[in-house]
Amino acid sequence: MRATRIATALLAVGLVRPASAAEPVATHPLARHIPAESLLFVGYDGKNQACRGTAVFKIAAEPEVKAAFGPPLAALERLVAAKVRKSGGPDLAALRPLLGTRVGFAFLGLSPPAAEGMEPQPELLFVAEVGKPDSAESKAVGLLLDFLLRKAGLGPDAFKAATIGGLRGHRTDFGHTTLSYVTTKGLLALGTGEAVAKALDANTSKLSGSKEFQRATRETGGNELLIAYYAHGAVLLRFGMFLPPKAARFLLNRPFGLANVKSLTFALAPNGRELKGTVFVCAPGQRTGVLKLLGGRPLSPDIAKFAPERAALFYATSLDAAAAWDFVVAHAARTPGAQRRLQERLTRLNEQLGFDLRADLLGSLGDELAVFSPEPTVVVKLRDPAKFKKCVEAALPFLADLFKEQFRRLDDDAVLKLATTTHQGRTITYVDGEGFPLLVQPSYTLVGDYAVIAAYPTKLKAFIARPPDARTLLDKADFGTARLQLQRGATSLYYADLRASWADLHDGLSALAGAFRVLPPAARKLCPDPAALPAPAVISKHLFGTSAVCRTLDDGVVWECRSALGVPTPLPVFSQGARAIIKPAVYFGILKEPIGELRRKFRRKPPAPPPPPRGLRDF
Repeated sequence: MRATRIATALLAVGLVRPASAAEPVATHPLARHIPAESLLFVGYDGKNQACRGTAVFKIAAEPEVKAAFGPPLAALERLVAAKVRKSGGPDLAALRPLLGTRVGFAFLGLSPPAAEGMEPQPELLFVAEVGKPDSAESKAVGLLLDFLLRKAGLGPDAFKAATIGGLRGHRTDFGHTTLSYVTTKGLLALGTGEAVAKALDANTSKLSGSKEFQRATRETGGNELLIAYYAHGAVLLRFGMFLPPKAARFLLNRPFGLANVKSLTFALAPNGRELKGTVFVCAPGQRTGVLKLLGGRPLSPDIAKFAPERAALFYATSLDAAAAWDFVVAHAARTPGAQRRLQERLTRLNEQLGFDLRADLLGSLGDELAVFSPEPTVVVKLRDPAKFKKCVEAALPFLADLFKEQFRRLDDDAVLKLATTTHQGRTITYVDGEGFPLLVQPSYTLVGDYAVIAAYPTKLKAFIARPPDARTLLDKADFGTARLQLQRGATSLYYADLRASWADLHDGLSALAGAFRVLPPAARKLCPDPAALPAPAVISKHLFGTSAVCRTLDDGVVWECRSALGVPTPLPVFSQGARAIIKPAVYFGILKEPIGELRRKFRRKPPAPPPPPRGLRDF
């Protein structure tokens, strides 16, 4: 009795809700006009005021940014406007109000043939919130539609008055179908077939009431600036028999993993200063193939402890390497004959290596992998460290022959070997060699069940020398959102310190803008003046850490990115990749010929002919 009274009191103040009470689901505002049978819906919400609080909006509003990029954008707009006017199009300035309204497009499917012997026609729908008849939005939509109808060969007198969905509208014949439109209560609906009637009929089920669409918007947030919804399962059900064989091999083949996908949703929504980009793959039931690989087990937050606090880039994923290998091999060949030949080549490769790639090397790896910088470092979880070491040692002679085949000026007795060194009681195993230009010396050390791999032994020495209480990436303030996602069960995680990467690339942007000064005057107007570029701090003060995660749900897989742009910005990858790959490659290209010349001068014996490759041509 006492428990019943407590529960009743809590319900009265709203702290406990009855289990039968349905949670309100927020969906895109235009979804209430889109028929639920739609196979594709794309919506844009230009009235979303939350965008004004995002970092990208504040960056665009900075006076220095306007001064630098305003003139090039104005020149580009004038150029495009001139091209549009030349083709008979409307004035771009008159269309600008469309950026501040809601616009949506939907593909409902194919309408029944108009007569016997005719093909079914696509049923398309366009909706826009245009406000009052004399509003700027209404005039902009009118100009755009007049232009499109003229291009389609339809004059202003082509439409006849008609009743559509119980409302007064206009209709005309358009090819083998009909084209109609209705303006009501500030909404314009334009479509082919019966799309407009379905959109305006109150008795027709709408996308906003669809349980599948509501399930997607629970992941995307319901406050989307941009949303794209694709009903994959319905498309396969209606058009699967018409798919080309190559497409059907992937989409309808259950082992590939896409056959039970019901829908795919992408959304971009403001979330405070962030833009949150979300991809939700709704796939209830057992998942196979691609989706099974994406849906690994949750990452351990401890893997982020390998990265120092200053890490500018971090990526970790939970992936069964052997399962990924099996998936790639199973789908790499289209026919049984090609699959047999692939297996024969893999068998020869295993013989040359001296171990089985699938059973030995991949079998020695665990299901966690991480990569971080500024010192490019890889962390791999191991199932069998002894087998991993044995495979690495066996692969070196094979790699040596690869190098000899590519660089024929090397000595016949050039060798690659594994060497070891000890630092603070920990063993570092690294690649050493004679007769090879070793600008990179891959090395690794074991830390518990993990192998830490770096480009040079000195990088591992710095890693080992970190004190036990050193701050890690988990302690970084900008890593807070990513840390919460790890605790929620992320199966993969991407993090980038966008502020640090912007500082690295600012000089490169200035140099690029300076290089554009050699362009002809007309093209030069489209490029910013190097002297007008904003100082690094003008933009960096608005930037913050980017994080992107993948999580496995009971009915699908969701990928979510929180950043200034809503997508994993490429700047950190470029800046860190330049350090890890581009610079050594450039140095090697510069030094290759001088090194070869020195070797020829100091060679003690005449060069021997290059040895034949160890079966590489057969492979």
